[in-house]
Parts: sequence; structure tokens; C-alpha cells
Amino acid sequence: ITKAGLISNLKKGVEPDLTPVNEIFLALGQRRVKMSLTMAEISRDVVKVTMAAMPPLFWYKAETNQCVEVMNSTVPMGTRLFSPNKPLEIQWKINDVLVLFSDGLPERSNHEDVDLGFEKIEEHILNNAHLPPDEILASLIKLGDDHAVGKDTDDDITVMVLKKKS
Repeated sequence: ITKAGLISNLKKGVEPDLTPVNEIFLALGQRRVKMSLTMAEISRDVVKVTMAAMPPLFWYKAETNQCVEVMNSTVPMGTRLFSPNKPLEIQWKINDVLVLFSDGLPERSNHEDVDLGFEKIEEHILNNAHLPPDEILASLIKLGDDHAVGKDTDDDITVMVLKKKS
């Protein structure tokens, strides 16, 4: 059902009105069904991003050697409080890196129940942005594993790394 709602709206690009998709969730009558997502429309020079109940993404700007937290989230779909945001437009340049992830990575905890947190992820991206995307991805997963020191994850972890080459 979620896919059908999204597909019918994706013809409009990443700027669809997610309100109809939210109405599908509400019509299901499942009070516990909520949907979090990040959608990105990627073109040569611009990445448009819209989010619902997702953590921020990190944007490494190669030109200035800075890592910026980008937030454009709302409450989850499946609630009467949902109101979609206008997508953010990121003007990305050569060697810029975008890292999108679910809450499973920053909330990865160790045996003392200390979360990995956003600051360590941001610092890690800044220090590893020179690597190819697959190596950045692997290093982020390793960062979480090293922090957890053998403790199983409590949540799924989804990470996507994009790097502009030209």
C-alpha cells in the first residue's frame, strides 16, 4: 500500500504532496502503523531532499572541507499531525558527499547504553570524505560496530552514501 501511494506521487518528482500517502495510512485504521522516509531526487548539480520523521543527513562540502547537518523532517506519516515540508535543495559540487541514514546508526548503543550519537558520525564523515563511497559506508558500519563492542544492534541500520564525481 505504501509503495502504491508513493509511486502514484513520484511522477511529480520529489516534490509530491505526501498528504495523499498519509491519508492511505490513516484509512488503514492501523493506529500503530507509521512511516518514516527520506526521498531524494538527484540531478547533476542539485539534490532535492524531503523527509518524514528521519534523522538529519550529513553533507560534506569538499570546497570548504566542512560537514554540515541538514534537517528537514516532520512527524511520521500515519498521524493526523503530518504536514509535508517543502524539499530542501542542495547544490552539490565535485567531491561533495551526502550521507543519509536511519536512526539505527546514531542510536547504536554499547554495553553501557551510550548511543553512538550524531557528533561522532559527523566527525567520522569529515575525516573519511576523501574515500570512495563504498569505503565511507563500510567505515560508518565499522564505527557503529566498534562503538557497540560486540553488543547486538537494537534496530535496523540503513545508510546511503553519495559522492559527486563530476
